[in-house]
Amino acid sequence: MKSKIKKYFLLFIAIFPFAPFVVLAAPQDFKSFLGVFMNLFSLVIPILISLAILAFLVGIAMYIWKGASETERAKGKQFMFWGIIGIFVMVSFLGLIQILRNTFFDTGSYQTEVYFKGIETGGIFDILQ
Repeated sequence: MKSKIKKYFLLFIAIFPFAPFVVLAAPQDFKSFLGVFMNLFSLVIPILISLAILAFLVGIAMYIWKGASETERAKGKQFMFWGIIGIFVMVSFLGLIQILRNTFFDTGSYQTEVYFKGIETGGIFDILQ
């Protein structure tokens, strides 16, 4: 029991100095609260998409290299299946976040301006700016 209390006490001592940052950074209204979560998801989702693509590629590699064994081929198919499902779900979340961002924050055409800002290659990119 003492070790559990000691563990929580040390955790409290480690986190306590950062409490003002959390309180001062608290969202003031629902729009900023939603913006915090959408920004967090916007950062995490590309990482999860990358992991889903990696799982799909691992499944392909398992299917090809261990093709002699039927159980290993089944594992490869399973990895490919869940990789595709993961990619679909993460891209869907990305689309949902974009819909929420356009609905609540009215980004409109600003999004395309950000993507093409600083690209000076000539041709079609000049038309888009």
